[in-house]
Amino acid sequence: MTTDLEADYLVIGAGATAMAFVDELVHCADSVRILVVERRGGPGGHWNDAYDFVTLHQPAAFYGVNSRPLGKGGRDLASKDEILDYYRRVQSDLEATGRVQFFFGCESDGDTAFHDLLNRTSYRVRVSRKIVDSRYMNVTVPSTRPPAFHVDLTVKCVPINDLVNSAVEEERFLVIGSGKTGIDAVLYLLRRGVDPDSISWVVPNDAWLLDRSHFFDEGLAHSLEQELRILKKCKVWHEVFTAYEDSGLFLRLDPDIEPTRYRCATVTPDELHALRRIRDVIRLGRILRIDETGVHFEKGRRAFDAATVYVDCTADGLQRRTPQPIFQPGRIILQPVLLCQPTFSGALVGMIEAREESLDELNRLCRPVQYPHRPVDYFESTLRSLENIDVWRVTFGFRLFRMRLFLASHIRFRRMPKHILLATLYTRGAVKNLRRFADAVSDESARS
Repeated sequence: MTTDLEADYLVIGAGATAMAFVDELVHCADSVRILVVERRGGPGGHWNDAYDFVTLHQPAAFYGVNSRPLGKGGRDLASKDEILDYYRRVQSDLEATGRVQFFFGCESDGDTAFHDLLNRTSYRVRVSRKIVDSRYMNVTVPSTRPPAFHVDLTVKCVPINDLVNSAVEEERFLVIGSGKTGIDAVLYLLRRGVDPDSISWVVPNDAWLLDRSHFFDEGLAHSLEQELRILKKCKVWHEVFTAYEDSGLFLRLDPDIEPTRYRCATVTPDELHALRRIRDVIRLGRILRIDETGVHFEKGRRAFDAATVYVDCTADGLQRRTPQPIFQPGRIILQPVLLCQPTFSGALVGMIEAREESLDELNRLCRPVQYPHRPVDYFESTLRSLENIDVWRVTFGFRLFRMRLFLASHIRFRRMPKHILLATLYTRGAVKNLRRFADAVSDESARS
């Protein structure tokens, strides 16, 4: 049996970006009716699958949805429980409008039909405006899929989620992965009192890390100005990252190793100091397989004793996907429009959709920004972000700075004119160099 439903918008997914979109569209368009389909049992997307000790890597002050604050403000990083409780409250807020309906535990066919995963009830939706697909930038976490390498049955290999159940005083650990998840695993083990010499860490690629201590109020304004000033004065793109490091914007695990990755991960100087306590950092490339003889890497093999717990932290949470137009006939494909700011991006797309402009104009206001993977990707992503902000500044004016999810809105208002003036002085030269750096990187890639 198939049940027929009607809605102006059918939103596929109830993750962080989708919830920000729905919240903004509901508050910008008085009469729209929205139906949200999510295969999980509640809102919040990958946060439902994440490890229990996870927190945000950016301040809660500019994460979530525009209409409801998250966290305590300032430097607060919300926990998993706080985030999931927050999204349940957002769900209640949206349902209270009488214009948003959620269907959890349901699988979409990617178009206008979906079915309940438990009882197989089928639904067909008559969509009068658009389908909104939030799955293109889908976040994956280690607990939702098997390891990307072969693991013998004799080996204890667990996702990071299982660390909370480990008897840390008796075991040796090998943390696999150097991204945000791997960093969290190492810091968690150290907080639980594990001897640093009992932890080995597989770092296939070192990465540039953002210093999170700059992400607050005047520190945020100063770091944005520093970034633009450095971009304006550097002559070649190779100088940029070391200049960022010298100014304290960027950090790296080992000062003697040139990072080959940049994924927007953040740490504080204290966390970096803790990470550097791990002396056995293994840089032999990716793991091919783990068996009773040890770990086989792309560049060699290491033996580990039978008591070793292998902790899989290798899921690609922020995948670099080929951009496509966000606004398409009868469809919206949610993607970032500001570097590494997914919830702001969802909200901005919702605000722009409420304008009911032509497809060309909607896409002019909302150009996708790819997540960076290598350091050189930073130039194209930052260039596109700055170009987008310039368009929004002209189109929306100070309305942009009233959006809680926009980073710059958290700079103290009385100091805003000074920071806007300084940013204006540096932006033109920064954008000019970014275009030049992006072209140079593209040329070098073509020759290699």
